[in-house]
Amino acid sequence: MANGQTDLARPIIEGNANSQIAELALAQIQVMEQNKDVAIASLKSAIARDPGSMAAERAKQLLAQLGSEYIAPVEPANVLRVLRNSFGRGVVPSFVSPENMVSVELNIRGNEFAYGREFSGSVAIANNSAAPLIISDDGLINGNIRIDAHITGDLDKKIPSLISFKTQPALPIKPGRAMVIPVRLVTGELRRILLKHPQASLEVELTLYIDPVATEDGTLTNRFTGIKPVTVIVKRPGVQLSSKYLQNRLNSISQGQPGQKIEAVRLFAGLLAELQEMANHQPSYRFMYADWMPDILKSALFFTLREDDWNVKVHTIAAMHSPPLDYEMIDAVAANLNNSHWPVRLMALYLLAKNQGDSFKKVLDHTAKYDSNRIVRTMAVTLGGVHPQPQEPVNQPISDTTKVQPSGAKE
Repeated sequence: MANGQTDLARPIIEGNANSQIAELALAQIQVMEQNKDVAIASLKSAIARDPGSMAAERAKQLLAQLGSEYIAPVEPANVLRVLRNSFGRGVVPSFVSPENMVSVELNIRGNEFAYGREFSGSVAIANNSAAPLIISDDGLINGNIRIDAHITGDLDKKIPSLISFKTQPALPIKPGRAMVIPVRLVTGELRRILLKHPQASLEVELTLYIDPVATEDGTLTNRFTGIKPVTVIVKRPGVQLSSKYLQNRLNSISQGQPGQKIEAVRLFAGLLAELQEMANHQPSYRFMYADWMPDILKSALFFTLREDDWNVKVHTIAAMHSPPLDYEMIDAVAANLNNSHWPVRLMALYLLAKNQGDSFKKVLDHTAKYDSNRIVRTMAVTLGGVHPQPQEPVNQPISDTTKVQPSGAKE
């Protein structure tokens, strides 16, 4: 029919009398033969066979050209109205495009934090559709979460995969609800940089990816492109040092509350690490320095290591992970390996094992075998100490007064 070969079309039409395509072709022949009313009837019959097909759309166009139209025997709008009146509007859920089914957020309380203050956040995955959202390897969301960090300001450093993990909740996310996942953001390389550069003013750009994939040009994006990566910026102003400021912090070491002492210790350890790093290369930002500072800072750390408050001691040793340890600092930390409080021994053991290398193995072996706390012994083995062999029970001979009575015998 497309080529006007009606004589060849008729035998095919007669052999396919129940075909929608054949009936549409027959109607076109009837139009060419000026049988308008018969053609209209054939077109309506063809449409009725499958109203949603492409052939039906073509038949409707021909009907319009002939001045007629197809009226369905059942009106969908009327049927839908009756269903909604009987069962409510939920009988036919509204369509939601894939990019609007899921929304992702990276939430942080605040956008500016002082030195030493850690900031945490949460990843929220919201289900905006009318159906439960299943997070699995076969779902719209696989559950792979990655957060990258880019430090700018006085320093420029990119930290890919600062945080990377997979979440797969046991239950689906209900419609209109969200799943919230807490994340600790000040960790790894980001934490080390923030602590070792207290006088640097920094901005941290955090980018959240869900199921990340690399594009052809190497950039990172989400596997489901309808969900865009989320970016949040956090500011960390540099510490403005002065003699008065340092004196106040030194006073808090001896006279302040435990919380004030811990904050001061963390600052002094960071300043000491910053001074030692700047001594090895050209400073990349403006910072305060005086020849007397290293000795004063180390003296403050040594003072808190002699504190009676074991909690302050633990935080002091933890803060000393930032600066490289010299012999004086190693000796001061080693004096706490026999402290009566196991958290102090645990932290001292960890710090020295990370700095001493193989020369510390004998201490690890001894701690793994003889320390009174199971957690400290386990840490010593984890750090490289020899796991002590369990002692076999000694078989003692049974004396005459402690002989075992036979079953059922009376004493």
